[in-house]
Amino acid sequence: MFNVAVNRLIESMSETTTSGDIAYLPSGFKSIRPMLYTLARMKKKWKIEVLEDKVISEYTVRFEDQFNIKVPFSLWEEFSGKMFNHKMGRGMVELDLSGTLQEAIDADVAADYEKLDHNLKILSHKLPFVNLNRSVVTWINLFGKQAYATGSDILLRWEKFSADTSKVYAELKNNYIDDRGSIEMINEALKQGTVLSTFEVFKRYNYLAGTMIRSQYQGIVLSLESTIDMAFNPAEVIRISNSDVVDKVEEEYGHDIGVARGVIYPRGKVFPIRFYIDLKNLIQEDITQKDNKDQEEE
Repeated sequence: MFNVAVNRLIESMSETTTSGDIAYLPSGFKSIRPMLYTLARMKKKWKIEVLEDKVISEYTVRFEDQFNIKVPFSLWEEFSGKMFNHKMGRGMVELDLSGTLQEAIDADVAADYEKLDHNLKILSHKLPFVNLNRSVVTWINLFGKQAYATGSDILLRWEKFSADTSKVYAELKNNYIDDRGSIEMINEALKQGTVLSTFEVFKRYNYLAGTMIRSQYQGIVLSLESTIDMAFNPAEVIRISNSDVVDKVEEEYGHDIGVARGVIYPRGKVFPIRFYIDLKNLIQEDITQKDNKDQEEE
C-alpha cells in the first residue's frame, strides 16, 4: 500500500516537474520543497547543474532532466544557503537528498494522521451515525433520560462521542506509529464505511458506536439500545418492563416490528422515527385504560 501510494505521488509530481521552469521568489524555499520531496522519493542523489545568464541576471539550477529552478542573482545567496548550505557558483555538483527524504516521509506521516483525525471527527456525518443521533434525540425528547447504560463493548459512545474519538485517534497513532500502510487502510475504511474489525483498537470492541438509554415514563421503565457495528451496520432494540404495552406493540405493529422475549426490534435495521411517537401514545393509552378500569371498579 505504501509503495503504491508513493509511486502514484511520484508519477503525478513528475508530470508537474517536467512541464516547465519554477521561478524562485523571495523567501520561496517552502514552495519548492514539495518538488524536492518528490525527487528524494525517486532517488537520494542528483546531479545539479547551475547555469549563469548575465543578460537577465539569473541562474538556472537544473535537476538532471526533471525540472529547473530560475533564481535571480539577488536571491542566490538565500537560495544556495538553503539548498546547498553554502554559496555556489556555476558548474555541476551532486546533491544528496537523504535528509530531504526523511522530511518527505515525516510530512507524509503527518498528513496521514491529519487525515485520520479528520475522518474520525466526520463519522457523525455518515448516514448510520445521523440515524443513530436522530433516534437517540427523539427518544430522550419523548421519554426522558434516567441514565446511560452503554456497554463496554461500544468503542464510540454517543454521549461521549467527541472524547472517545480523540481517545481512539491517540490509540491508533500510538499503535501504528511505524505502519503507514495500516493507517492508509484505516483511513480508506473510515471514508468508505467498510469493515474495521481487522485493525487493532477496533477489534477489541463489538460495536463502532452506539448507546443505551434507560428511561422511565408514566411509571414504566424502558430502554433504547442503538448501535453501529464495525461494518457500519446499524441495529436497535427497545426493552419495556410493562408486558401489556409489549403485547399491544406486537398486536398493532406485528408486520413492521418484531417482539421476542419482551424485546422489541425493527424488521428493518432501525425503528422509524414515527414508531417512537406511537409507542408513547400506546403507553399513554394503556395508562388511561387502567385508570378508567380502576375507577369503574370503585
